[in-house]
Order: sequence, then structure tokens, then C-alpha cells
Amino acid sequence: MFSFDNTLQKGINKIYYAQGQVYMWLWGKSRHRICYALLNTPKGIVEAEKRKLLFDFTGTEKDLNEAYNEIERLHNYDNLPLERKLKFFDIERNEEFIKLLIEMTPHWRAKLEEIRKSAYSVYENRK
Repeated sequence: MFSFDNTLQKGINKIYYAQGQVYMWLWGKSRHRICYALLNTPKGIVEAEKRKLLFDFTGTEKDLNEAYNEIERLHNYDNLPLERKLKFFDIERNEEFIKLLIEMTPHWRAKLEEIRKSAYSVYENRK
């Protein structure tokens, strides 16, 4: 939960901002909305945390069960109100930013082609 709050304090992720600007340009929209959502940790990850704890644990079975309960509590947000788990950011279209993205597209395409060729040559050298 700390990392969720910390992320929100930093504001909108720059990549999400750029992605939203591109979608507005593609779809002819004047604004878009970004939603950050706090979700429960997937059960597989929670179970992996418990296994890690067990590996180094020294204590009683009661202590271990309390530690398991604490891990589960720290990774479950069902008790929080929805308003606390969702944060929306409304973003306006930025024509100057979109223009810059369009101007940079040939550079990015060339870079992607360079990466593709490099990856392909690594693959070919393995044969």
C-alpha cells in the first residue's frame, strides 16, 4: 500500500502520459483518463512469500501462523473502500507533445530495426 501511495504522490507515469497522447492523436480525442488501481496481491505471490518465510523461520508454530496471517493481511485490500483503491487522472491533449512524438517516429523506427537486426544475428549465430 505504501508503494501505491508513493506512486500517486509522484503523479502520472511519463510513459502512460505519452501513451495517452498517442491514443488521443490516433482516435481524435481531446482528453483521456488514467486510472491507478490498488489490487490484492495474486495468491501465488503470497504463497511464495510464505514459503520464503518458512525457509529461514525460527520460532513456534503459533509464531509461524501469526507471520502467515500478517503476510496475508499486508497483501489483501478488500477491507479498503473503493475510493481509496482507485485514483483517476484526467489528461488534456497536448499538441506540442504529439508533434514531437510524430517527429521522433523515424528515429524510433530506425532504433527498433537496429535492435531487430541485432537480435536476429544473435539467433542466427546460435544455429
